[in-house]
Amino acid sequence: ESIMASQSVKGGKVPKNLSKIQKKNSKESCLGFVKTLGKKFPANSHPILQSFGLVMSKCEAIKKLSKSNKMACIVLIKDQYDILKDALSELEKVKNGDFIDDFGDIAEQWTENDHQVINPSIGLIKTSIVLVKKCSDTIKKSGLENSSEYDTALENINKLSPLVDDLALSLYPPLDWSECKQSNQILKASLEEVLLCLSTLHFMQSEDAIKWREFVGKSVIHNFSEIQRVFITQGMAEIQVSE
Repeated sequence: ESIMASQSVKGGKVPKNLSKIQKKNSKESCLGFVKTLGKKFPANSHPILQSFGLVMSKCEAIKKLSKSNKMACIVLIKDQYDILKDALSELEKVKNGDFIDDFGDIAEQWTENDHQVINPSIGLIKTSIVLVKKCSDTIKKSGLENSSEYDTALENINKLSPLVDDLALSLYPPLDWSECKQSNQILKASLEEVLLCLSTLHFMQSEDAIKWREFVGKSVIHNFSEIQRVFITQGMAEIQVSE
């Protein structure tokens, strides 16, 4: 174990100025490694190979830690992207009639009335996914290797998955109209806030980044306008006329 520990330290130099992202990743990986050391096993039980393999896997995890803020951010944004895609995939299963609940029964189906708000709500979820994907692609293309701005980007991107989950849950049949309305409003406001925050970061200044930001912004407005129209027809919202 002591040999493995020394090898993991020699495996690579740790950058002096770690971002919040890298500090968190390093801490989690090192704690995972330390927990594998000095494990006690019952008498006459010597799972040497299993123990050695566990220590080895933790050492490899430490060696593979991202060496730059940029790569660490891209990896974590990919995790958020996958979470959002999973939420959308589950909703699509319900929409296609392929969803089975936790008890093994076929889930309830949406009513014809429900579908009026389902489609634009899913549109808002898809817009969230596009935003996250485009942000990751832009960082890959235009981002500096090390910048504290990646912490800001990730903090904002991380806000979206729990809000998308809340919206998705409100949409499952039987659809909860009140919760659906509130979840859509919160997600819409958060998407606009994230877009505004991203607009100030160094990797978002290219012409291409400005164009996709505008596209996503228009998509947010379009989908939410459709959602609002449905709630107005249901008597759950009022038409607002700007002065």
